[in-house]
Amino acid sequence: MKRHSIAASLTALITPLALSPAFAGPEYTSASGGTFTFYGNVNPAIVGFDDGVQSDTDIADSSKSSTKFGFWLKQPVGENEFRFQFETRLGFRPSSAISQTFLPDAWEWDKTNLRRIDFSYKTARYGTFYIGQGSLASDGAGSTDISGTGIISDVGIGDFVGSRFLRDSAGALTTVSMGSAFNNFDGARFGRVRYDSPSFNNFTVGFSYGKNVLNSSDKNRYYDVAINYSNKLPNGMTIAGGLGYLVANTDVGPNRKDLFGSVSALWDAGWNVTLTAGNRDPDGSFYMTKFGYIAKDWLPWGTTAVSVDYYRSSDMVSAGDNADSWGLAVVQKVDDYNLQVYFGYRGYSYEDNITTYRDANTYVAGVNWTF
Repeated sequence: MKRHSIAASLTALITPLALSPAFAGPEYTSASGGTFTFYGNVNPAIVGFDDGVQSDTDIADSSKSSTKFGFWLKQPVGENEFRFQFETRLGFRPSSAISQTFLPDAWEWDKTNLRRIDFSYKTARYGTFYIGQGSLASDGAGSTDISGTGIISDVGIGDFVGSRFLRDSAGALTTVSMGSAFNNFDGARFGRVRYDSPSFNNFTVGFSYGKNVLNSSDKNRYYDVAINYSNKLPNGMTIAGGLGYLVANTDVGPNRKDLFGSVSALWDAGWNVTLTAGNRDPDGSFYMTKFGYIAKDWLPWGTTAVSVDYYRSSDMVSAGDNADSWGLAVVQKVDDYNLQVYFGYRGYSYEDNITTYRDANTYVAGVNWTF
């Protein structure tokens, strides 16, 4: 796909969605009380990247919340409920896969785009049991974010630039990718069995075990545990968070052990703060701080969320290295059309004990339509 001017590309992205009526996924109910619900989102974005030598702009599907569709089937069984969920990416070019040397096809679908083929049984007293392709128990524990700008700015920095490479001081491309230097730890989606406990004082505990059944090159066996919390306190503050521990068990080399957590707090006045951190054994650690504000009346269309954040990692690519990033984000909701229109800017710097690297920066503009 050819590179585009910013104004023309943004107009092309927003116009067809802005003219679409508000639409929520239809729900159908059977005579026995079962329901079928269809849902999804469309999330194209303009991604501009400057590595200190070369600048380019591409239109891509945002990897932070990929364009997808899915459905839920739910059937009451007494006080319990049997559920089935199907979900897939549509296969448009992912923003995380673009690099200076590779531009993926505009559309390509394969089995790795399948996100969920998941059977679950939710009980009224004993928690929920899962089997199939879906989230591990710790998926999301390291990325809790109620700032309102998560669609463009969260700890998953590599979602927009993960495959890009840093340049050295002479301007040559190195082998250090943005995704490896600015990494974060969190659960994932695999073929797994999982159990989530009932809520106890707003806490839930989950366990899972699984394998990457969609990628035969991944021989690891994954198991994890997670604790999640969500509550609105009497003083009006909403708080949510998670703590996860994930082990990748392999037959070759040491096991990988990730410990990660996040907490996000939102006050009724709109101010919010989000903290995220993680550590990997045998190496690698990071933390991210984020401050934001959600305005309810700046514009008549819906809330306006703004945020600023800072990320730092150490020992991600090599011992003694450090990566720093800061970002600005704004997200405008358009309630009548189920839209989020967003813009973000982010700067990056990286250093190790061997090479001097050039700073990089990126901007992202896009629109997310949910149904």
